[in-house]
Amino acid sequence: MAEDESWVLEAVMAFLRSPEYTTPVMNFIDEKCTVFDEDGDESKLSFTEIHQEFVALVFGLLEKFLGEIGLTQEAFAEQCDRAMKTGSEYAVVYQQIMTVEDFASFKHMMVKRNRELNLELLRQMQAQQQQAGVDTGADTSIESGHGDDDVEAQEQRELEEALRLSRMAFEGETMRSADAMDDAEDDEEAAQLREAIRLSAMASQPLAAAADLCQAEMPADAESEEAMIAQALAESLKSAPPPDAPAPPPA
Repeated sequence: MAEDESWVLEAVMAFLRSPEYTTPVMNFIDEKCTVFDEDGDESKLSFTEIHQEFVALVFGLLEKFLGEIGLTQEAFAEQCDRAMKTGSEYAVVYQQIMTVEDFASFKHMMVKRNRELNLELLRQMQAQQQQAGVDTGADTSIESGHGDDDVEAQEQRELEEALRLSRMAFEGETMRSADAMDDAEDDEEAAQLREAIRLSAMASQPLAAAADLCQAEMPADAESEEAMIAQALAESLKSAPPPDAPAPPPA
């Protein structure tokens, strides 16, 4: 490859390692990888749509950079082709870009990143539990030198532990919410009871006053009734005919 052409691929390689490229790409991966799992169906529509979005993002960033250095996509493709044919060290640039379009490689990358994020979440939750004085009973250390199978098995155990801790945290929050609701209901019932007692006391006051009034009036009414009875007897005696005189003895 001519010396005046090698700088292009070298510049592209530097761009692929720069924050201008890695930051938006990693943000996309972290945001979208949560739906990818080991047993996911590769033909799942959402997976293919996310892959297409990723390809568009990568080539959009690359196209913008090529425009900034004054190079067309066609000219860049020609230089990549020559690098592949000549075995240039810059052939890795072409390989890295072309890998973006391979769905199997993309899915593997997303599954791996999803697992890494879950492990990070697990370690954060365990650190919080330990600060709170709770023994999680899990060991997140991964020993080296035992092969990929041991590492994957350890990661799987850690993922299961993360799910268990998530359930524990959710159940604890649910219980706290239920207790708060019970306390609020108890306070409301106590307030209603106090209000009922107050209203009952207010309602009993007129009744007590009426009872006192009746008791105060009862003697007068009794005396009046006795007087009326006595007067009726007197009138009855006045209007009654005198008793018959005894008949004279016979002569």
